[in-house]
Amino acid sequence: MPKINLTISVLLFCILTITPSFANWDWLSENMFGDTYSVDFDRIKKRDEFVYFKRLDDYLKQTETGDWSAIINIQADCILFRQKLLNGTFFKKPMGKGPGDIISPKNPEWIYPTQNSPNEIILKEVCEYAKIFN
Repeated sequence: MPKINLTISVLLFCILTITPSFANWDWLSENMFGDTYSVDFDRIKKRDEFVYFKRLDDYLKQTETGDWSAIINIQADCILFRQKLLNGTFFKKPMGKGPGDIISPKNPEWIYPTQNSPNEIILKEVCEYAKIFN
């Protein structure tokens, strides 16, 4: 019986710690449609010359595919000021909640953010944070 309790405890811990609701999302930007973009600064990682972070996209209106939010894993190149969208999980509820569908592009391409866009604002903030704290 103690082994079952331990297994259940470990399983519950794993589920709770990977759930997006336990992330510390900091709002950074909003687009002209009212969609908001947040970053979990606690999970920013710097490896070699790249910075890796998670972005929460919360949509004001449901998308054509029925999504209300997404959590996107991004690789940033702060030297050339560009980013790759490595994969994303798209949710049927706001704030990255509910069941999610994972989409992973086979060969993600570098994206250069346009001036004054949410992507530019977020990339600047993430790169500044990585420079100071990583």
